[in-house]
Amino acid sequence: MIILLSIFLPLTTGVFFDIPGHTEKCFREFTIVGSEVHGSYVVSGRADYNVRAIVTNPDDEIIYKSPYRSREGNFVFHSERGGYYKVCFKSIDGKLKTVNFEFSVKNKENNSVAKHDELQPLLKNLNEMENSLERVKNNIKFYQRREAVHRDLTENTCDWVLRSAFLKLVALVLISSVQIYLIKKSIGGKEFVV
Repeated sequence: MIILLSIFLPLTTGVFFDIPGHTEKCFREFTIVGSEVHGSYVVSGRADYNVRAIVTNPDDEIIYKSPYRSREGNFVFHSERGGYYKVCFKSIDGKLKTVNFEFSVKNKENNSVAKHDELQPLLKNLNEMENSLERVKNNIKFYQRREAVHRDLTENTCDWVLRSAFLKLVALVLISSVQIYLIKKSIGGKEFVV
């Protein structure tokens, strides 16, 4: 919604700058056909009447020229062609001046922008996509938990098998040792001839 609002709101640029004597400062702004362009300026400083403001179109034709000996002015026009429009301030004497300049462009309503009814199918598809992605995320979490449970079960089973094998080995060694002891004791010191 913010993007749609920003399309229809006019863009305003405010600039506050110093212009030394015998110099010119220019600003350019791109506009589309049919845009409404507003500008206003105020010059202050010594000999503030000695600044000329000129606005030109993309073909460098003069659209606005400040009146002679004026320290402020404003202009409004509709752009007849798209391109860069230029606003220049020229100091015609040797004194430093300060210029406060505001410039705004209001584009005419663009009929190619989608209307609310045209956006409904898109919003519906986006909601369906969001739900699908949520299900995918939940499935991934489920499988991660399942894998963790199976990994723990496998590790526990391996540990149990290892402990069981070790206990069986100890039991076999112990039983074998007891059998050998009992056999030696029952035979005692007797010798058998075979």
